[in-house]
Amino acid sequence: MSSNSRPDAPGTRTSSPESRAAWLAARVDTSPAAVASELRTGASTNRRAFLTRSLSTGFIALAALALGSCEESVTTGIGEYCAAARDPLLLTQSQPPNYSEGVPPSAVLVVEESTAPGCQPWDWNGDHTACINATIAQAQSNGTKYVGLTRGRQYRYSDRIYILPNTVLMAVGDPARDRPILATNVPVWDGIALESGAEIRNLDIRGPHYGKNKFPVQKQGDWAYKGINGANSSGWAVLGTSVSGFAGTGILAAQSNDIRIEGNTISRNGYSGISLFYGDSSCGRGARVVGNVIEYNGEDGIDTCASDVLFANNTIRYNGWDLRSGDRNGLLVFAWAKGGAEKIQIVDNNLYGNGESGIRISGITVSDIVIRGNYMTENGHWGLDPGAPEGALSRVEVRNNSCGRNILGCLNKKYLNGVEVTPNSCFQ
Repeated sequence: MSSNSRPDAPGTRTSSPESRAAWLAARVDTSPAAVASELRTGASTNRRAFLTRSLSTGFIALAALALGSCEESVTTGIGEYCAAARDPLLLTQSQPPNYSEGVPPSAVLVVEESTAPGCQPWDWNGDHTACINATIAQAQSNGTKYVGLTRGRQYRYSDRIYILPNTVLMAVGDPARDRPILATNVPVWDGIALESGAEIRNLDIRGPHYGKNKFPVQKQGDWAYKGINGANSSGWAVLGTSVSGFAGTGILAAQSNDIRIEGNTISRNGYSGISLFYGDSSCGRGARVVGNVIEYNGEDGIDTCASDVLFANNTIRYNGWDLRSGDRNGLLVFAWAKGGAEKIQIVDNNLYGNGESGIRISGITVSDIVIRGNYMTENGHWGLDPGAPEGALSRVEVRNNSCGRNILGCLNKKYLNGVEVTPNSCFQ
């Protein structure tokens, strides 16, 4: 790996085995002495065994980084961990940011304590759809912004939940406990509705396919069974939340302006993880998609035709398991309708193991794009695939990216008119 790769934690060759061992042992179930011993040996068999143990605890990135440089990982047969080693999100993935912090309990209307219709007597084994909707409506009528679900508890829904304008549905209770689970075991048409100004904070939202790696998806009808649906609403946010197990896309933002999708894990949904479009023209303008883990979705990790968008510090990996789909990229930027997509920043993301390309740019008119500081490896087509014969790119800057071990290569150079490619690092 060249010098422009970016280690995100202690663990370069200049660190002593002892310091790396202490740093790593604090994060995995291994003693510092055992770690130091394995780091000193340098034997590839020991390194692989250590990584295997670390994988079981979810800290593969820490292990790979503590064990040395990316080239060293490649030569010892653990090249797929190189991307993880430079992935700061994976260091804290098990504990998402607490976006509910700072809200006083007195400001929150807790669902199971609500006197709204359908709530009492409360039954933890019942269906909570009607109570949640009634509590949100009651909160809005009373001028209460925050509606709470209690950490460590599970809530069930079987029909649409409507988060009304400027209302926040959020986790409450002991922050050391797991996020509240909001789960359905039936397909819910059009998903949880986010209206303008609404927010979801620190929830664990589970669809009927939760826990399944792959499942049958009907390519037309199942599109409707989304996780969260913010279409045609603006100013909303999904923060610190997991969305998994839905037949459709995880989060839909079609014709949605000025939105935030931050600190989430979007995984194992049948369509894309996040879709910032619907059809060819419902694209929206203004979005921050930052600090998310987007993995194991059936089609693209993210697909978008929106403008004025920032994609930064996301981990986008192992998307595209549905082989019937022609869209299995990490991040797909496209614009097939009049007007095109413009002013897009794709910065400091890690994209690896996706079915097609890490980043794909296509369409009639796509302009003013910055692709900088991304890490793209082990993807099924290209690391970066810009352009299409039908369209035109203009003012596209590709700079300081690291790319290697993609099946077709680092960069598809066939349609590079309008693309400025400055120093990037490619490795094999």
